[in-house]
Amino acid sequence: MRHFKQFLSKLETSDNLPLIEAISLGFYTIFEGYTENAELQPDSRIKVYHGTTEKGVKELFKGGVIDATKVIPRLYNQGINAKGEHTERGLYVTDDIEVAKRFGNTIIEFTALGKNLYPPSTFLGLDRDGRQHEGMLKLVNEEYPNSFRPYTSYSMNEDSEPQAVFIGTLPVSSIDNIYQKTKGDGPLKEIPVSVFFNADKDVVSDVTWEIDDILNYLSQRFNKDIDRIIKILVKNKDNFNKLGVVKDMPRKLQLRLKTYIRNL
Repeated sequence: MRHFKQFLSKLETSDNLPLIEAISLGFYTIFEGYTENAELQPDSRIKVYHGTTEKGVKELFKGGVIDATKVIPRLYNQGINAKGEHTERGLYVTDDIEVAKRFGNTIIEFTALGKNLYPPSTFLGLDRDGRQHEGMLKLVNEEYPNSFRPYTSYSMNEDSEPQAVFIGTLPVSSIDNIYQKTKGDGPLKEIPVSVFFNADKDVVSDVTWEIDDILNYLSQRFNKDIDRIIKILVKNKDNFNKLGVVKDMPRKLQLRLKTYIRNL
């Protein structure tokens, strides 16, 4: 079923695909399990999603970057030892946005390299002694012979919940899109990255803001029109470090704003 859905998705994005090619693609997709990650390589570029809450996204990116080389506390962590401690590193991702929607109202989309994608611990087929089950090892190698990491290809092609673990660093600037659920079963709403993080001084420093973005941010935050904001800034251009409307902003944005005001 998963391969069939991917076939339909590929047809939707293929303009004027000749009938014979469509038929060939259909058979290859459905019967051979065609997916971009079936032949995963270190330099493969895979679009993935992570679903959580709005608060959860902002917590993850506090400081402007997720360090997913470490253990990240989360509600759903399959790597838990006998003491109840989280032991599995990385960020859970899926290449199916419908799966990501199950885990929260806010979804981030980014492009991951194959070398940063690993199978979740539950897919490793380990026995009670922590050894890989020979039958499982044989199965994934036979099913994905062209993948440099067959277990990851296997976990990302699982029918009910395709998934992998992203292990690497992810700065805010690497986010492609942020989506939020609308009420009921409506379509997802796309939120610009800079808008989503605009009130978080620890996060926004990694977002490229133009001067208009900074002024709009100050205008919204302090409920004053932009002309009034500029007048305040000009009046206090020699005391920026003490100015309340500026001191809470990341230093990178402070310097950009200071340069703009001095050049007026």
